[in-house]
Amino acid sequence: GVAESSLDRVIALSYRLLGLVSFLTAGPDEVRAWPIPAESTAVDAAAAIHTDLARGFIRAEVVAYDDLLA
Repeated sequence: GVAESSLDRVIALSYRLLGLVSFLTAGPDEVRAWPIPAESTAVDAAAAIHTDLARGFIRAEVVAYDDLLA
């Protein structure tokens, strides 16, 4: 298999040291990763995209990355 690159390891370690996780969004034209604090709520994550999303927030579907790939 392909070994993880040094850059990938630096990025992963930086996220851990800074207490960040990736909040992923997907639409018909774009997939994006938003860095947010690890202890963020779903409303906080919505606010990272746009404050209007946080204000009108109703619910979220939360899926672990590994479960999404399964």
